[in-house]
Amino acid sequence: MRRILTVITSIALTFALSFSAAFASDDALVKSQNYLKTITLDSPDAVIAYEAAGFEADGKADSLLENFKDVDYTTASYGDLAKSIIAISLLGDNPADFNKTNLVEILENRVQADGTLTDDKNGGCGATIWTLMALETVNSDKTKTVADKLSTMAMDNGAYWYEYQGPNADLDTTGWAMEALSVAGRSTYDAAISKAYTFVQSKLNSKDGSYDIGWGGNADTQSCVLEGLHAAGYKLDDQAYNYLLSYQNEDGTFNALNYNTYQLEPNAYASVEGARALGVINNGSFVLKARKDYTKTISNSTTPEKPETKPGTTTTKPAVKPETTPSTTKPAVKPETTTTTEPKKETVKKVNTGDNTNAMAYVVAAIAAIGVIALTIKSKKK
Repeated sequence: MRRILTVITSIALTFALSFSAAFASDDALVKSQNYLKTITLDSPDAVIAYEAAGFEADGKADSLLENFKDVDYTTASYGDLAKSIIAISLLGDNPADFNKTNLVEILENRVQADGTLTDDKNGGCGATIWTLMALETVNSDKTKTVADKLSTMAMDNGAYWYEYQGPNADLDTTGWAMEALSVAGRSTYDAAISKAYTFVQSKLNSKDGSYDIGWGGNADTQSCVLEGLHAAGYKLDDQAYNYLLSYQNEDGTFNALNYNTYQLEPNAYASVEGARALGVINNGSFVLKARKDYTKTISNSTTPEKPETKPGTTTTKPAVKPETTPSTTKPAVKPETTTTTEPKKETVKKVNTGDNTNAMAYVVAAIAAIGVIALTIKSKKK
């Protein structure tokens, strides 16, 4: 009898701890959602994080779209052009016809036959990764060409890299690459994704759960790696996830090291990156969300309209489609400061927030566990 009660107690406690972990996960997302409500969507990165977290940014980034109109995308960097395409798609506008400019065509024309990018001044893998994500968003015919190229760009150890006096293995970049390749085709690019997984796991610090390439852990790197792992379908290490949450404050911001004071302080860029990662972990890749929004926009714009018939005549003329104001934003730059203007009330997509179902389940499970423990103790006394 005692053995049975012990087993039941263990099961009850396991359920209680599981519900507790789920609640902590959802609570972290809610904190980031609350933070995102306070910021101005003044960059593609902010829009991507906002949408990844479960919100709709339509109508909340008009100033960004206006800024986009001032950008010369024929000379813009790959990162700025690609992120703008993704953000414009998320905002319900068409990047292939934005301010009388076809941003998609500009990007596609920079892709060579073998997937190499023309005049990539920064080198490394970052430009190819974000180009792939943008092409995936708009279902470009060049998606596979760039994905094939990216799958061959990793170092021998599976790491993706940035250029600084030669290739430098980078955890952040590797996380991005895993997400981009997974969206392009998880099974198709399994070899490259698996090698990338082996690399990032080799950098997991078993003592604190940080992904550390040698300079210490931080929220930004942790966010990128966990996001990539989740997008690729890997189970996240609990300790690694909790390490990310250790940088999150009650107001939803994430801390980063201030190199002037050498103190951890709330950082706008780390907060946006953290929010995006939590959003992807809970809701799926932001690239898939952007593709869905782009497809919807294209579908609506190609729906034929009923012709307008003049009274008393059989002659019809096509209805004139009203022009839509294109949306643009300045190219994505890591934000250094956070604006705390409260936006208008949001229409929020329903996500598992944990403040109702999970919390109640956790309480019930905990009570059940306590009850079973009490019975066990009572039986021992007999």
